Amino acid sequence: MTKTRPTQNKKTQKVTRIEKLTADDRRIKNKMHANRTKFTSSKLKSVFWCESGLESIYLHLLERDPNVIRYEVQPFRLHYTLCGKNSYYRPDILLETTDGSIHIKEIKPQRAMEKEYTQTKIGAIKECMEELGYSYEVIDEYKIGSKCLQENVRLLYSYASKTHNEDIAKFILEKTKENNITIEEIIAESPYDEIETIKTIYFLIWHKSIETNLEERISKASTIFMKGQSNDE
Repeated sequence: MTKTRPTQNKKTQKVTRIEKLTADDRRIKNKMHANRTKFTSSKLKSVFWCESGLESIYLHLLERDPNVIRYEVQPFRLHYTLCGKNSYYRPDILLETTDGSIHIKEIKPQRAMEKEYTQTKIGAIKECMEELGYSYEVIDEYKIGSKCLQENVRLLYSYASKTHNEDIAKFILEKTKENNITIEEIIAESPYDEIETIKTIYFLIWHKSIETNLEERISKASTIFMKGQSNDE
């Protein structure tokens, strides 16, 4: 007998209760999630466990987003009924933006969304979240960005909280104001140590004091420029 899927043209789900999760509840077990990764938030001074590399890179992006003031990983358990059957759901990420709105993000690779049952379940959960006053969105690898962008974000984040020399930062900003310039040219003109100069460049890019094209792998040949300027050479 073919299993009947609930349709989305009428309300088939109902929120029964919300259960706040403790740190122990949110802990991701090794044997269940072999790909789990540990992420340390500079913005929130907290440590989160992620179920996948995709979830981890999304947290990196939240760290750099000035509109995001806080976020949580697996913040609560939603108990709901779908076509009369009791179910529960743990959102991947809850985030709050500067306008005070709350957003729920489900991090899921696109291939997982190809299954009919998954689409049905996600549709039901979306309606439940909207009923609670939360926006809901599925984030796949294409919404997060290219592999190159992801690698660059990971690289830059490793320098986000590093101490840096203010004199080097001032020198870099002054050179960038004059004209678009490559990292290699900055190093050549810098009176400071090369490694410290590169570390400071990465710090300034992460904090958006200067910019570069993150869709291309960051190297000494990368052009850096002031925010709002063109990257045309």
